[in-house]
Amino acid sequence: MKERIRWIDNAKGICVFCVLLAHCKLHHPYIQMVYTPFFLTMFFFLSGYLYRCRTFKEDIFKLTRTLIIPYFLLCFLILFIGKDNWESVLNGNFELVAHRTLRILYGYDLWFVSCLIAVQLYYILLYHVYMKNLKYKILTAIALLPSVYLIKNTDSQMMPYYCDIALFALSFFISGNVFKELTSRYKIKTYSNSAIGIAILLCYIFIALVMQLNLDMEFHFAYNYYSSPAFFIILSLLGMFTIYIISNLFPLSFLEKIGRNSLVFFAFNGKALALTMLLFRHINSIYDCQYLSAFIICIVQSFILLGFSKIINTYVPFLIGKQKNENSTFKSTSL
Repeated sequence: MKERIRWIDNAKGICVFCVLLAHCKLHHPYIQMVYTPFFLTMFFFLSGYLYRCRTFKEDIFKLTRTLIIPYFLLCFLILFIGKDNWESVLNGNFELVAHRTLRILYGYDLWFVSCLIAVQLYYILLYHVYMKNLKYKILTAIALLPSVYLIKNTDSQMMPYYCDIALFALSFFISGNVFKELTSRYKIKTYSNSAIGIAILLCYIFIALVMQLNLDMEFHFAYNYYSSPAFFIILSLLGMFTIYIISNLFPLSFLEKIGRNSLVFFAFNGKALALTMLLFRHINSIYDCQYLSAFIICIVQSFILLGFSKIINTYVPFLIGKQKNENSTFKSTSL
């Protein structure tokens, strides 16, 4: 059985933790400026890195088993355990449940998962039509980058499975696949110098803060909002390169465990946040230093979600598109 790729789990863990920070209710604008440009695009990049096409039939089957079925199972499970949904039904009001069911069917819930479904479907179709050649993959990835100008600031016109955002995200997905092919073909190795790695990280943080503060920029990948799409692409690429370097140089088992269970974190981070805030409800000092508190809350939230992950992986792995005793990177979902 093939070993998992540690830097990928580490990179996914960093990005998942950034997702928790993004959903945290505490104010941390400067930290947000650092992770916002890359934490979602990096997920698509890593998903593309892990993706391997086979026959068209096998690819569609894999997409269905690892993403489509888990998407519906998780969405309806979350719908089923929602207290407000139960209260609505018991009071004879089915409107709320009907509305949320429609959202699920149209792919509006679990943003990243539903968007990744569209991205992988696009990739499968393009791959089997013309994109088996590396050159065509590179050209397609570059050609798709300007699609950000077509979708930006259109949140009021949300499309099923975020298929508009998926066009832009597909560029990063293909880039990940191309990167894997190039590193495998030319045996490219990461430069293993910790000091240079830290210097790259500090340079990225400096550039991200200076650009966003001085040029008054704001980015929200999931909401199609880019005050400057070109600068977003530049910062995103710089951020992804930085995370690639850091993930190779400084592996952390805690982050790797998070990265191996990213789908559970995506699905249940809201429930875990509610439990975490319940634990801290009597600690008023948590709001005195919101930057530090945001990290503390997300760490506690991570341990809760790792507990959820252990239960799901042990008893109901099909819920997240896995099979029993599935430990290989290549047999698990691209999440």
